[in-house]
Amino acid sequence: RAREEWRGGAGAGGGPPPRGLPRHYEWIFDNQNVIQKEVADLAASCGAFYTYISSGGMYIPGDKFPMPEANDAKGADKSKQKAHEEYVLSDAIRPKLSGCAFFRPQYIVGPY
Repeated sequence: RAREEWRGGAGAGGGPPPRGLPRHYEWIFDNQNVIQKEVADLAASCGAFYTYISSGGMYIPGDKFPMPEANDAKGADKSKQKAHEEYVLSDAIRPKLSGCAFFRPQYIVGPY
């Protein structure tokens, strides 16, 4: 089965998918932080399963390093990623999706 791939964002001109690309997708995996709302809205418009990959930068730093995933997340007022998760879970978007998942990878550091 053919796979459509659209790479939006600042390096690719940003904005919505170019004209000519299909407007219906079953799954959308989003790992950029440039045009989050537009990608989530596209997923909702076609009832796709939306997966958002964030970053460890949304966690509140603690006194342990490397930072454990058990640390609390920053509030939506301090984290663009957290604000986006809340947008996707809002009544305006979530009911239109076939499902959603959020991943918050941690940074791998050290010689281990």
